Amino acid sequence: EEEQTEPEKTAEQTNSKPQTHRAFDQNNKAREANFDKKLNDIFQKNSASQTETSDNSESNSSGDYAVGKPGKKPQKQSDGDNSNTATSTKRGSLKNSSISFNLKGRTAVNIPNPIYTCSISGKIVINIKVNESGRVIATSFNEASSSTDNKCLVENALLYASEAVFSELAGRDNQPGTITYQFKP
Repeated sequence: EEEQTEPEKTAEQTNSKPQTHRAFDQNNKAREANFDKKLNDIFQKNSASQTETSDNSESNSSGDYAVGKPGKKPQKQSDGDNSNTATSTKRGSLKNSSISFNLKGRTAVNIPNPIYTCSISGKIVINIKVNESGRVIATSFNEASSSTDNKCLVENALLYASEAVFSELAGRDNQPGTITYQFKP
């Protein structure tokens, strides 16, 4: 058992390290949550109809024999044993990323990794406007969503945000979005 415990600890330590310099789509979390909710709803409906079918087949049976499809076993409803906790944690490990973006309907083609030249840490949110070819055409500092207004951090974030490139999206000129930088010294 000790041999199994050590690899688990190593895996936990590996997952706890920040994964910096990777951008992720903030809309993806919402999409995954919505997908999981719909999947759970479908499972609940199927489970309810299966229970109903099972009840009907038992009431129509006589003696020790039940009429139904041969070889098909009734499925039990999951009690939710949290067996997917590890999977969720792995997906969420991108929360330590130093770059994230929110730009509906687009993916990141190239978001330059910031080079930390400032001696202070903080979260800087930059408002962006993107043309239909995916180029950032305007940037501005979003003070309300940022954790600091340090001039060094803001200037670096504005510079890197202006160099970002996203996927093309026909008919979406001047599309608003944000890029969030987590500066850690």
